[in-house]
Amino acid sequence: MLLGGLLEKILINEPAITPVFEPDVSYKELKFMLKRGFLSDKIAEFLNLPLNEKQRLRGMAVTRLSYLPPMEETYSAETILYLCEVLIHWKEQMEDVLVNLKQLKIPLPPDLLEATIRTYIQYKEDVFFHHSPPKTHPEINKIQWKIYRDVLYASSQGKFKLISKEELPDLSNKTYIDTFIITQKSDIPACRNHVKARLIEMGYKPKVIMNWLLALSEAITNVIVHAIQGSMTLLIKSETDEIIFIVNDHGPGFNLEALPNSILLAGFSSKKSLGHGFTFMIKLANQVQLYTTPIGSTVILKFKTNEPTIPSLPFAEKKRGSHDGLIHGD
Repeated sequence: MLLGGLLEKILINEPAITPVFEPDVSYKELKFMLKRGFLSDKIAEFLNLPLNEKQRLRGMAVTRLSYLPPMEETYSAETILYLCEVLIHWKEQMEDVLVNLKQLKIPLPPDLLEATIRTYIQYKEDVFFHHSPPKTHPEINKIQWKIYRDVLYASSQGKFKLISKEELPDLSNKTYIDTFIITQKSDIPACRNHVKARLIEMGYKPKVIMNWLLALSEAITNVIVHAIQGSMTLLIKSETDEIIFIVNDHGPGFNLEALPNSILLAGFSSKKSLGHGFTFMIKLANQVQLYTTPIGSTVILKFKTNEPTIPSLPFAEKKRGSHDGLIHGD
């Protein structure tokens, strides 16, 4: 099917959306959404979309703060708006936008990717001319990130690892076996039960997967509590005997300075941390990985399928004894 016909089937027949701003939207958020709408409009021009579809994109751009990345090749309005989001984020972080676009690990139609690249090249001065640079130099941020990564990895005995964008799993080769969208509280048990059913179908016994599901519940609960929306992807890596849960969210990200307390202190909680959930997930999983940005985060839970028991928490909570000595808690 030609691109024009495909777009007409997917997009054009859908009604235009009248923009309705949320009552509590901030000026900064509105500015971001308008910028996203401008970029999506230009991508639509390069794709030769008709006027009514451009109007629909503009409406969608200012009715939601964030859109999820696609799980398959599609020309959907949501995919176009997601691409505009990452363009804005990369530019704000002073990253190489063109390199990032070409290395983007999501399935995209080639002509949509080309339209996005052309949009950035032609309109970057218009959209980002008044951008203020970060308060700190990106190299300083990079050094700080590496320090936190190394310290947290060592103190957790390899159980927790901060990862970079390049270390995220590549889903473009269709190695994932299932995905579940998370938008509301009822999705927590629904996602857990969905995954349980899939794993039982694959031959895993309920007793074996119980701890996997407990850790997964913690991760998806935090999508609802701390983010706008998210998704869960289930991976099977037979070559390493691993079950992997990838939980993405569209939220404010994690503060590096708060991560040590969030991870090492059981029960610690703050508005932008997972609190007790991190220590719980680390106890249950073989490894927890975190990739975080100001517009969203990815928590990756890894479990060995050939280990019958859960790994113990490597940093036991300490209590002060009667002789002022430190002893390990139960």
